[in-house]
Amino acid sequence: MEVWQGKAHVEGTFRLVLPDDRLTWLRMECNTVARAGGTGMFYSTFYDVTTQRLQEQQLRDMIHN
Repeated sequence: MEVWQGKAHVEGTFRLVLPDDRLTWLRMECNTVARAGGTGMFYSTFYDVTTQRLQEQQLRDMIHN
């Protein structure tokens, strides 16, 4: 699939600011599947990793203070 530049697996972490100004973090994993005729499809999974990100920041703060 051209959009993914030939990659079968793409992942990333995204920061979202919700309408009530809360900050949340999402982890996305996306896989592509080639189909007949040169077409393709993809499927994605999203995970809320906000707690993990906050704990990582707390550890960084403890180390640097």
